[in-house]
Amino acid sequence: MGKDPLAVVHEVYAAFGRGDIAGLLEMLTEDVVWVVEGRASDYPTFGTRHGRDGALGFFRALGECEDITTFEPQSFHPSGDTVWVQGRIGLKLKTNGKALDYAWAHVFTIRGGKVAAFKEFYDTALVVEAWRG
Repeated sequence: MGKDPLAVVHEVYAAFGRGDIAGLLEMLTEDVVWVVEGRASDYPTFGTRHGRDGALGFFRALGECEDITTFEPQSFHPSGDTVWVQGRIGLKLKTNGKALDYAWAHVFTIRGGKVAAFKEFYDTALVVEAWRG
């Protein structure tokens, strides 16, 4: 039996907050599906990635594109093996210095005490407009 799904999600955010991406990747299943809604051609972090290497690709793109100034998971909504989280992020784009602040929603699916799927939703048009601007 795996860890409680809510505890797993809290551990993932704690690792992210410490900048421990290697530790975070260990909390993912080998076959994790990592999705940021949006067309991959519109912004480097958008699209669907598979496996830990795919998730690592997401974090690399994130580090290349954004300086995160604020990251706040605000409310957690567990339901069985799924945990929905609502929060806010503040960031500055590295390419042009534009600052953004927006709400997001994350959906985690937990299997055997690890993240088997992650999906992120936010105002992708806002990010693309700033990216292209």
